[in-house]
Amino acid sequence: MLTATEIKDHLESALPDGYSVSVTDDGRVRVKTPYKYPDGQLIEVYVKPESYQYVVSDDRNTSKNFTERTGQERLGDEEKFDGDDFTRRLCVDFTLKGEVRGLPTEAADIAETVTDAAAACHAIAAQWARRQ
Repeated sequence: MLTATEIKDHLESALPDGYSVSVTDDGRVRVKTPYKYPDGQLIEVYVKPESYQYVVSDDRNTSKNFTERTGQERLGDEEKFDGDDFTRRLCVDFTLKGEVRGLPTEAADIAETVTDAAAACHAIAAQWARRQ
């Protein structure tokens, strides 16, 4: 299992241009992606080593961005369907709580999971914005 610093070093060499990687005070790895939410805010993905796997997550920021922009209290069925639809062919899932999340068990799979999570967040947010 890699440490946060080792994950950071791995991602810096494995991710394409436009991504920046840092370690947060709480021991997670923050990945700033080249993608933006409809309001212009950068999409960030987090990586954390956890027991026998790594957790790659948007920390529910895609859902939070939507609810803050629209004033809705929570995601509706259409939004949840979109989340499921856009993650179906990727190595990430859209959870019932509105989180884009992947659980790679091998360090070699972290970069792919990060780019899939970033692309999913971008596609989901763009679809939700088109519907407004």
